[in-house]
Order: sequence, then C-alpha cells, then structure tokens
Amino acid sequence: MNKIETDLPHVTHVLSILRKLGLEAWFRRNTKKFCDAESKRSKEIGTLVHEVIQKHIEKEKISFETEYPQEVKNCL
Repeated sequence: MNKIETDLPHVTHVLSILRKLGLEAWFRRNTKKFCDAESKRSKEIGTLVHEVIQKHIEKEKISFETEYPQEVKNCL
C-alpha cells in the first residue's frame, strides 16, 4: 500500500513548537535519574504504539513484545 503524501505538518513537529509548562514542572519536581528512566520508558511505549498503528493501517499482522504490554494496550 502506498503512503499518502500531504503538505500537512506532522503532529510531532507542531507540538514541538509549543511550550510544555506541565512537563517543565515535572522535570523540576523529580530527579534526573527518574526523569531519564521515565522518558526512556515513554519513548519505547510511544514508538511501539506508532509501529502498531502503522501495521494496522497497512493491514499487516500485529504483534509486539515489550516490558510494558499493558501501557501499550491502554494507548491503543
């Protein structure tokens, strides 16, 4: 299946422009070690969710392995 090309910006780019006050406060309230670990965890979950959605769009078989299966299922 061919990808559909558009002139619309990606949501990630649009969101990157906005200031995230809640996230800034979260970083101030927590240790660097905690923030790094949670950020790594969130990135893994987010990447996997995107991959699963792409597989669904392309009508591919969906399967995944992760340390965070419930979180991924919740996102989907």
